[in-house]
Amino acid sequence: NAFIGSIKQGDSIETALNTHQLDDKICAFINFTFDVIKSGKEHCIASAFTFGREDVIPDMFLEIIQQSKTSKDDNRYSKLLYYLNRHIEIDGDEHGPISLKMVETLCGNDAQKWNEVLEVAKQALEHRIVLWDHIHESILRKKKIAVTH
Repeated sequence: NAFIGSIKQGDSIETALNTHQLDDKICAFINFTFDVIKSGKEHCIASAFTFGREDVIPDMFLEIIQQSKTSKDDNRYSKLLYYLNRHIEIDGDEHGPISLKMVETLCGNDAQKWNEVLEVAKQALEHRIVLWDHIHESILRKKKIAVTH
């Protein structure tokens, strides 16, 4: 929240990252994202967006729903489940195909652009995996602390 507050107040990404003690894995994800944006290469930006977000999140959310242990009578998570299902629907049926078309349009028949798209897509996925693994580890640590207290 403090990091986002700094950005809202006009601090640069670099200043906000240096001011707030974020984990290195979070900083790496943020830096990668903004390095791609700073490149100014629209096809690379589209690649990071498409393959690092729009193409993977519906499957990720679907997996969360499938592994959910909530019963039909348990309404504690109904809003979250609605949000996840709606996100799957919109990203899977609309955003995903549109973003793929965007990459295709931006690259056309340019082999160099397609190679750059592939490289950025791989990096985006690697950074997302590291970020989500870090989040998972943080949750497990907090659960362990809560159980011991």
